[in-house]
Amino acid sequence: MASGLAAVSFDCDTGPREIVREGIDGVLVRPNGDVPALCKALADVMGNDAARQRMAQAATDVRDRFSATRVLQQWQELFDDVRGPGR
Repeated sequence: MASGLAAVSFDCDTGPREIVREGIDGVLVRPNGDVPALCKALADVMGNDAARQRMAQAATDVRDRFSATRVLQQWQELFDDVRGPGR
């Protein structure tokens, strides 16, 4: 995704659904492990130039959403919320 490619992934309990935004920058295949559904999703993305290019362009946003700076900022905000005002 950071390289500008649309993601096609199984919708696992952890991982991909936290990163891939369905229909925006990739496709999540359900149920997890359904290989024919994965093949169909891959064929659909590869066969639709406009959708693939749109998702690929949006996929580069993953660099910003998961950069070290952004993740550390989110952790700091969480700690600040837990700590509460004036502490």
